[in-house]
Amino acid sequence: MFGVTIDDLLKTIEKEEHKIDFPLLKKAYDLAQLSLGDKKTPSGQTYLNHSLAVTQTLFEYKMAESEALAASILHHVLDQGAAKIEDLEKTFNPSLCNLVTAVNNLHVTDIGGELLKKNLAENLRDLFLATAEDLRVVLIKLVDLSEVLKVLSFYPRKEREDLAKITLEIFAPMAERLGMGELKGQLCDLAFPYVYPQEYKWVKKISQKAYQEVEKYITKMKAAIKIELEKEKIDAEIDGRAKYLWSLYQKLLRPENDKNLSKVYDLVALRIVVNTVEECYKVLGIVHALWRPLPDYVRDFIATPKPNGYRSLHTTVFAKEGRLVEIQVRTWEMHNQAEAGIAAHWHYAEVKEAKTQEEREKGFLAPEEKIVWMRNLASWQKDLGKEEFLESLRIDLFTNSIFVLTPKGDVKDLPKGATPVDFAYKVHTDLGNRCIGAKVNDKMVSLDHKLKSGEVCEILVSKEPKKPSRDWLSFVVTTQAKSQIKKQLVKES
Repeated sequence: MFGVTIDDLLKTIEKEEHKIDFPLLKKAYDLAQLSLGDKKTPSGQTYLNHSLAVTQTLFEYKMAESEALAASILHHVLDQGAAKIEDLEKTFNPSLCNLVTAVNNLHVTDIGGELLKKNLAENLRDLFLATAEDLRVVLIKLVDLSEVLKVLSFYPRKEREDLAKITLEIFAPMAERLGMGELKGQLCDLAFPYVYPQEYKWVKKISQKAYQEVEKYITKMKAAIKIELEKEKIDAEIDGRAKYLWSLYQKLLRPENDKNLSKVYDLVALRIVVNTVEECYKVLGIVHALWRPLPDYVRDFIATPKPNGYRSLHTTVFAKEGRLVEIQVRTWEMHNQAEAGIAAHWHYAEVKEAKTQEEREKGFLAPEEKIVWMRNLASWQKDLGKEEFLESLRIDLFTNSIFVLTPKGDVKDLPKGATPVDFAYKVHTDLGNRCIGAKVNDKMVSLDHKLKSGEVCEILVSKEPKKPSRDWLSFVVTTQAKSQIKKQLVKES
């Protein structure tokens, strides 16, 4: 993307039907051009071109909001350019100036800068605090990171390995938590070869031929589905999606697969996108009429969305020759949200004055749960040591999630290995503090019981106020539980 120009960017945006303030973008470009000039990044790309590339990618992730796009164009004018904050304030409104300043002040993804010092925990806390105030900050930083990773080979070995490692451990899982599946996949695949170079070469080599064979097979399945959908007059887009290399590598490492590619059945998943929820279920019936579904592998994430907002129908079927193929069915709205997460429905200018949470979420200002999660991460960092905070954060973000239900049917996502005590603190701090026992699927379990996806967990509580047990620290895994237990124990002492 070295050749992205302001004309390229504006033409890309003009193709879509969005209320974008084009004069604002041009004004941002003029200041960025004046401030940055021809100053180049270590890759040889100018900072101006880099900023335009970030902005174009941000828009491609459905961030159709004028201030965010302008801030993206301007995100290097203060740290790499000649501009001062006063220059911004003379030209732009306070909201945009605050956004540019917030992005500029975050150094956690700067290669060769703050990332390589011993204050990663503090920098992450700054990121979480800034994001809790305005989620556009983390969107710009994550897309900025993806553009840096594309040219990472130009940077010194130690620096690129450090940035790639923290991308896999923190930033890619963060993108997933925000519902940005496409960005998460790209971040992982861009970082993969720098952290595990030999493993990357191996996975790429063994997967290339397999992908070609599977794609031929998928093409025949697409044709069969298309014929049946046309009979039912269902307008749909049918596409095959190859698994990201990092995701494939993670699957190959599972004990049941034993690094055997033939045991991974979802190398390429079929995705069917339709217009309505009713059509989703109708298409699922058509697919099951064509091919027998694999028992226990039909998942309804429309009726029960994942905590990050993901919605879709998933099924795995026995196709011809006994092949197992995963098929996903969703609406266009679900598809856009699955690919771009919170950015997909961002209409900030239209809903920032909304009075209720329901109104805000309809416009898709970030759901309160996502903002609270970021704010809590910043708070928990104060209660834990740097290393403990980073390790807990890696567990919270990087470990495979499980989905546990409350007795009322609310879904709570937790890292694998979480216990009823972790679950209790996830629901509410007071519930965790007063926890004296737990039932899972109506059966009593110990408080160090390892929860599994799909289980219903009921927390038994003391009628009187009580403090948590210090012993709990030996088995809880989430940052939230560790932080709250330690805080309560300090209060009691």
